[in-house]
Amino acid sequence: GLPNGGLIPGAQSLKIKLQRFKSAHIDVAIAYSNIGTVCVRNSDFKSANDNYLKSLSILEEVYPDSINQAFPRLFQYFATLARALGDDQKQEEYLTLALRIQKKISTENEDYVNIIKNLGTCYTIKKQYDKGRDFLNEAIGLYANMKGIGIMHPNYAVVINDLGRNYLYREDFQMADSLFRYALKIRTQIYKTENTHIAKSNRNIGDVLYLQGNYKDAELYYQKSLQINLRCLNPTHEYTLDSKNSLANCYVAQGRNQEAFNLYKEIFDQKTLLLTKNFEWLNNNEKELYWKLEQSFFEKIASFSVAVYDSLPMAADLNYNALLVSKSILLEAKLSKDNFERFQQELYEEQNDCIHLRNKMEKDGILDRQKFNRITKERDSLERLLNISWPEYALQKQNLKITWDKIQQNLGSDEAAIEFSPYYEKEKKSIYYQALVIKKGLNHPLLVKLCSEEELKNIRPNLGFSAYYPLIWEPLEAYLKDIHNIYYSPSGELNNVPFQALYSSKGNGDDLSQNIGKSRSTKVKSTSVTTEKNIEYLMDRFTFHQLTSTRYLAMDLKQKQNQKICQSITLFGGINYDYLPGSKMSSKKQKSNKGVSRSSKLTSEKLGYLEGTENEVEKINVSLSSVTWSTKLIEGNEATLENFMKNEGKDAPCVMHIATHGYAFPEHNSTDTSQQANFFKFNFHYSPNPMVRSGLILAGGNWAWTGSDTLSKLGAENGILTALEVSQLNLKKTKLVVLSACETGLGKIEGSEGTFGLKRGFKLAGVEQIIVSLWSVPDKETMELMTLFYTDLTKTLNPVISFSKAQKEMRNLYPTDPEKWAGFVLVR
Repeated sequence: GLPNGGLIPGAQSLKIKLQRFKSAHIDVAIAYSNIGTVCVRNSDFKSANDNYLKSLSILEEVYPDSINQAFPRLFQYFATLARALGDDQKQEEYLTLALRIQKKISTENEDYVNIIKNLGTCYTIKKQYDKGRDFLNEAIGLYANMKGIGIMHPNYAVVINDLGRNYLYREDFQMADSLFRYALKIRTQIYKTENTHIAKSNRNIGDVLYLQGNYKDAELYYQKSLQINLRCLNPTHEYTLDSKNSLANCYVAQGRNQEAFNLYKEIFDQKTLLLTKNFEWLNNNEKELYWKLEQSFFEKIASFSVAVYDSLPMAADLNYNALLVSKSILLEAKLSKDNFERFQQELYEEQNDCIHLRNKMEKDGILDRQKFNRITKERDSLERLLNISWPEYALQKQNLKITWDKIQQNLGSDEAAIEFSPYYEKEKKSIYYQALVIKKGLNHPLLVKLCSEEELKNIRPNLGFSAYYPLIWEPLEAYLKDIHNIYYSPSGELNNVPFQALYSSKGNGDDLSQNIGKSRSTKVKSTSVTTEKNIEYLMDRFTFHQLTSTRYLAMDLKQKQNQKICQSITLFGGINYDYLPGSKMSSKKQKSNKGVSRSSKLTSEKLGYLEGTENEVEKINVSLSSVTWSTKLIEGNEATLENFMKNEGKDAPCVMHIATHGYAFPEHNSTDTSQQANFFKFNFHYSPNPMVRSGLILAGGNWAWTGSDTLSKLGAENGILTALEVSQLNLKKTKLVVLSACETGLGKIEGSEGTFGLKRGFKLAGVEQIIVSLWSVPDKETMELMTLFYTDLTKTLNPVISFSKAQKEMRNLYPTDPEKWAGFVLVR
């Protein structure tokens, strides 16, 4: 409805047609599709989709063979909606379907040419320029020679304009400009008043001028385009936002930063509003495509902010707020939806339990009226809960509105929040990093430029404790005086940096040496590091809290971190990687290998037994069970993937500890010729899904790891737990997962979404706190760290405090060997 209580255009028509016809009538279907088109113009994509689906349902009922002109028209509307949501593939599919049906109806009418034109535009958007140009040229010829159309027609102007975009993307500016001006000439002659078509022509001519460096003339065209769109369209319509964005870019090019900032701020507010509306109803894949469409704008804010910060400090406000929206937005959206589904399932199960118990009491005769009434009341309460919206949806909407000053309000006088983020340095054509710092008393976040991404990539995380310091931390030093607690959210390559172990060198810094060591049961040549003596690590000065996003500080994070953890734990360790169902051989009978690593890097060899993991979980089990913890120890042949999967839902423990081999493979572009012979092994190594390339090895995992399908033939799981499988679990009851394995914090880094690997998998499963590793951790020292951690946890029942204490104790035990203890981080 309209603000004045009226109906949106088309709704009155629908009301009349519903009164005249049965619901299954073509006129009703057309009315629904018309309303959907209006909704698209108003950026109400959910309502548009709902109305299009209603229209399609009616058409399919009336015309089961789909042979009616309304079908291809409707599928073009669906294609327009898909484009607005960034789903170019679905746009092509809808248009292809429309063309197939249209060919059965007629190729001699305007509808056929419209589809040809729209396919040309679609392929241009998909950067298939030659294919797009062919379709567009075909449409031009058909329109020009079609009776009732000709060259002085709106559709002819549209296809001329779209062909201009094709040439513009190919940087043929002369041809693009000629086509844009020709389209504008046609439009000004056939339209009596200015409209969005004329606005689009003006913006396109402005784009040519802008890309040629003629900013003043470009500005005039952008201004006119924006003024027309503001009169004709909703403020959140993509055309309006495009015009604002083009004008803002033009202001930046002319050094008019305040004017650019004002427009970027408006666009940011409007895009955030659209994200809030659309993320509630889109499925996960659609959310991902929609975010890819919008992501570049949020990334541009970072580059703009860095460039103008010295003269315009308020740009840091927008920069920080954009990071609060964009960081892990897909993760949080999926988590919210998954939690809703888990919540529903749990309620259904509880409701069914109540119903069964109530029915049984009635069947047996109601002996306890009070109990019967209580169960009835509980059943009714559960039914009401099932009928209300999941509160986390509303909460997620509120989270998108969190701004930097809300973070500041939740900081103490000795605390700082830091958002790290990459930005593009246009002049150097490289990715650099920035830090945005918030603390008490600031009017704006502080923006500090750091190093290039290339410099970070040249450093191995477990060998660069002094090398990282001047690049990442030294630029921040002056702003962190009197600060003791630091809440930070890394991004990109900074996800792999052990912040707590960085130090300022007094001499030559880290001493790197080659040595022969053991990884699993194989001798390998490796590099180790020894730091300077008597140096001060950052953890000696600060307490670090790694967060997925600092927005959690405005979401009761501090209150949660002070809550005591419940006292139940499931431990996996001492795992027999050679386990075979039916075999009685125990992992403890295997020959152990001292000094091994928990890494799974060498896929060509069997994984060695980790004696330290057996000692680790047994010590932890004894320590916790002696102080009334509820413990479950799963070792040797029992630590199968099947048994792991049982620890979810109602049976999920409060704490889960997994001591084993871990793996995280980088993305590969090459093809291995032996892939067929070693299918299982290379499936993990070469999978296109980063959530498959990260995981943990459980009982029997050696079979699949070395390329054998033995377990699968026996009907058993293959013993490899991937991050993808983890993400499907329900671990909402699990408050802490400790991954006492190698490289469990690694994976594919996906921009603002962070690392796609085990860390993300457990987060999606519902776990609030995760301890992960950044490199191949040593077996013996990892056992020591974990023993210290759990010993203290029995006293504090606070993972944050106990983990910090344990790592500091390890620092004191191995003061010049941070490689042995700094690889683990607690992420919230």
